[in-house]
Amino acid sequence: ENKFNTSAKALIQKLIEHWKLLFDEARYEKYFELGLSRNMLSLYLDTLLETFENLEIKDLLVKLVEQKTKRLQLGREAEEYLASVTTHIINDFVTNFGFSNYEVSNLKEIQQICADMKIDTEPLNEVMKEDMETSIESLFQSNSGTVTEFNPVIQNYNKYLLKIKMALVANCGTVNYDVLENEKLAHFIRKMETLEIKNL
Repeated sequence: ENKFNTSAKALIQKLIEHWKLLFDEARYEKYFELGLSRNMLSLYLDTLLETFENLEIKDLLVKLVEQKTKRLQLGREAEEYLASVTTHIINDFVTNFGFSNYEVSNLKEIQQICADMKIDTEPLNEVMKEDMETSIESLFQSNSGTVTEFNPVIQNYNKYLLKIKMALVANCGTVNYDVLENEKLAHFIRKMETLEIKNL
C-alpha cells in the first residue's frame, strides 16, 4: 500500500509541476499586447493556485491514482487512462475555477458572504437550456424583455468571473468573516468587476 501511495504522490507531483509550466508569463505576451495587465494575470494565477491548494485538488488526484492503480495492470493503456482521468479533473477545476469542488454547505456560506458584499451569485444557479429550439421559442413568447440568450459567450464569460470572485471570498476564509476589515478582498473584487462585459 505504501508503494502505491508513494508512486501516486510522485506521479501527481510531476503532473502538477508540468501544469504549472503553463503559468509562465512568457506564454501570455500576445494577451499583454491586447491589453491584459501583468498584475491582473498575476492575480488570476495566484488565485487559481491558492484555490487549488485550499480545495485539496492534489490530494483528490493522489487518492484517485491510488485507487485506480490497485486495480490496473500498469502498462501503456493504464497510463493513458490515468492521464485522461487526471487531465479531466484539472481541466474541470480550471474551467469552473473550483466551483464544482466546493461542498454544498461551504458553497452556501460563500454565497451568503457574496450577498453581503452585493455580489449576485444567482446566475450560477441558473440551468442553461440545451435545446436551442426551446430557447429561441421562449424568446418570442417571453414578455420580460430579456436578451441574455443572445449573449451565450458573454454570459459564460461573466459567470467565470463570478466563480473567480467566489474563489477570492472562499480563499479569505468563511469563519468569523468580516467584510469591513478585508479591504484587500474588496480591492480584488473591484478589479474583477472591471473585466465584466455587459450583454448586448
